[in-house]
Amino acid sequence: MASENEHIALANKNHDCLMHLLPNVATHPEWVATIAFYKAVQITEAVFDALMGKDSTSHKDREETIKRHPKLKSAFKDYQLLLTGSRIARYLADPHATFTSWMSPQDVEKILVYQRLHRFEQQMLPFLTDSKSLKKIVPPPSPAPPIAPAQPPANK
Repeated sequence: MASENEHIALANKNHDCLMHLLPNVATHPEWVATIAFYKAVQITEAVFDALMGKDSTSHKDREETIKRHPKLKSAFKDYQLLLTGSRIARYLADPHATFTSWMSPQDVEKILVYQRLHRFEQQMLPFLTDSKSLKKIVPPPSPAPPIAPAQPPANK
């Protein structure tokens, strides 16, 4: 059984790889999706160690524990979409299909990484003993809303 700190170290390695690949998401969206999921796996295992002193025994066990644990179930939907994205990327049933027929590279970045993985991290952080050591996803700033042109004073 790996320790919480060992799982955080692996999550951080996945984070570094993810940050390296994101500028090339158009070329490698399936790898971005897969690594985003495996970062979530390592965060989950770190939380399991911190909360319960155990690792999961399989993907199914991990999924069921997140779904049913009272403190973790709010993170289940984000975890589930990351899992789905990773499975589609790794196991396309149709050899003529592409990962991008399921999700565009831009949506992999925007939805899987900057929304789902970011939110998953935020939901799991309170359960880590040392949450400061986890490298975190930082979504890019939202574009500023357009500034409306000043209206000239009404003629009276």
